[in-house]
Amino acid sequence: MKKTFLLLMFICLALVFRATAQNKTKVYGNLGLENVNIQVSNTTWGTTTDAKGFYELLLNRDNKPVKLHYSCIGYQDTVVSLSTQQLQHDSVNISFRMRKQNYNLQEVTVSAKHKLYGEKYFFMDFEVFDQTICILAACPNRKQHCLIMADEDLRGFDTIPIPDYITPELVMRDCMGNCQLIATDSVYEIDLSTKPHHMSAAERRFFYRTMSDCLFATDEHVYFKEKGMQGYYTSFYRVDRQTKKPQQLFNSDMTDNINKYWDEMLFFMSLWSPDSHGAPPGVWSRHIKAHWFRPSDAELLLANDGLYYFDQSLGYIQHYDFGIHIIDSCSIQFPFMEGWKHTLYQDLAKNKFYTVIKDKLYEINPVSGSITAKTTLIPSLYPKTVIHNGQLLLLRKAHYSSGETKTFVERRKL
Repeated sequence: MKKTFLLLMFICLALVFRATAQNKTKVYGNLGLENVNIQVSNTTWGTTTDAKGFYELLLNRDNKPVKLHYSCIGYQDTVVSLSTQQLQHDSVNISFRMRKQNYNLQEVTVSAKHKLYGEKYFFMDFEVFDQTICILAACPNRKQHCLIMADEDLRGFDTIPIPDYITPELVMRDCMGNCQLIATDSVYEIDLSTKPHHMSAAERRFFYRTMSDCLFATDEHVYFKEKGMQGYYTSFYRVDRQTKKPQQLFNSDMTDNINKYWDEMLFFMSLWSPDSHGAPPGVWSRHIKAHWFRPSDAELLLANDGLYYFDQSLGYIQHYDFGIHIIDSCSIQFPFMEGWKHTLYQDLAKNKFYTVIKDKLYEINPVSGSITAKTTLIPSLYPKTVIHNGQLLLLRKAHYSSGETKTFVERRKL
């Protein structure tokens, strides 16, 4: 009796699957290229080609035409329309070869002053990956975008076209050293080591939720930084990559300043009235919170010889090995304390540390705590500042009397 029941159930399921399949049209083919995205326009339904370029996609037999969007980094997007008559067939073969997307690198020039100009490009952002500088650029008319690859001498050697359906905003290096392209609603990880360059997408909110607190990773651990109490309390911890167990490392607590902040605000609000000409309490609240009573500014940085914990508000550096055993510590010898900006920069290639005090960039000696002025620098003037291999890389904009604006990456030796 049990065997009869199972047989009947199997027959019923087979009939259901057959009826469902009869309402579907299989679109298949070979594009001769791996990792091509095939997506039904204005939907999230789609697939990708395998290592040999083959793909299959099931479509509903609706009474309306369907458009398939074919895209791949380095190739021109292709749109194929399927009529309602085609969708009545059991299968439709769509096979073709995608056209390569070419950008003219001759429109990128290097001047004698170590500047990389985009003659017809608008540079939006850049990031450094090992010995490669990756520049996010808007192409002619800013309707298309690409990533321009340059070496440490600012010589462009390759481009990575960005598909039309992506609206990029930033390019960043994540805690694992991977290239992440930040778009309006998604984040795309780009493999710079392969050609064509593979790209995988993640939802932007999910990416920032999982990666915003992540600092860096080693072979054994992933390190995190969490802020709480309006940023006045900072906690550092790490997670073992095998056991997934967290380990608390450091805490930087300046929650006492919250009371000072509110005391100052209550005093100001007791004097302010709607008839006064001063700024409203909300404006002063943001100003006091950002400048007068700054939250603790602590950072944990990774170097070849261990970990460096900087607490700039309290003015000290602690050097640890990877077992979190302290090696040495010192006080930072600031020339003055008032008015300086808490910004740390690290040169990963040279294992050096820098900070900005007012309008100058200083190198910090992590052993003695002494600082040495290197160059004049006002970070607020530059959309992006990176220190790499003893060089200061700056994203700059030049405005001309004709109303034209040009962007370029400038290189200075430190």
